[in-house]
Amino acid sequence: MKKTNLQEHHEETFGKDESYETFVNEIQSMAEGIMQLSLQAVQIYTPIVNRIISDTNATQHEVEYLMDYMLSLCHTEEFTNLFKKLCRGIFSRFPDTVYCYAKYYFEEFEDNFENLDINEKFLRDNKFI
Repeated sequence: MKKTNLQEHHEETFGKDESYETFVNEIQSMAEGIMQLSLQAVQIYTPIVNRIISDTNATQHEVEYLMDYMLSLCHTEEFTNLFKKLCRGIFSRFPDTVYCYAKYYFEEFEDNFENLDINEKFLRDNKFI
C-alpha cells in the first residue's frame, strides 16, 4: 500500500488513537528550536569570523579549526553566508584551505557533488571568494 501523505503514514505506524496534530506540532517545535540554535550560532561566530578575517597573524591551524566547527553548522542560509564570508576574507592568505573546505561543503550539502568542477570561477559564482 502506497503512503499518500505523512498523516496516513503516521496513522499506519502509530495508530489512529495517536494525535497527528500533536505529532506535527512536536516536529514543528523541534524545527523552530534548530532554527533558533542556528541564529544563536551566527551571533556567536560572527565576532570570531571578523577577528580571523582582520587578524593577519591568524594561523592556518586556527583557521582550519574554526572552519571544521563552522562546516558542521551550515544548515541555514544565514550561517552558510557567514561561512562564505570567512572564505572570502581569508582566501588571499589561505587559498588551499578555502578550496579544501569549499569542497567539503559541497560534499556535505550538494547532491550532485561528483559532477562539480570546483575551480576559482565556481567559487566566485557561489560567493565563496
